[in-house]
Amino acid sequence: MSGADAAQEMLDEFQLRKLVHAYCRAVDRGDIEALRALYHHDAVDAHGGFSAGSADDFLEELTAARPYIRTMQHNITTVNFVIAGDTAEGDTLKGALDSSDPSFEYFSLFDRGAQ
Repeated sequence: MSGADAAQEMLDEFQLRKLVHAYCRAVDRGDIEALRALYHHDAVDAHGGFSAGSADDFLEELTAARPYIRTMQHNITTVNFVIAGDTAEGDTLKGALDSSDPSFEYFSLFDRGAQ
């Protein structure tokens, strides 16, 4: 890998980490519009027993559940990305403090999309 390729990979990974952190910030604050902005219009989101289907389905479930969640805090621990051009696969381990599941792991597919 050339120096330029390594630098680009570091920049790409930094942008992916920012995306993961933006997700956590928005979901913890219950900012549904900020969350919606993080997804492609046709994104799929499977949150285990909580929600499975489109990102819009997840956001509807989250909106309905928020009044019953006293507090929510996502903490990022291990993050691994495999970047291939404009797509990346991510394995991010998050610990969540809320009134439901205490921790979970996400396997994600990221796509840079139209810029």
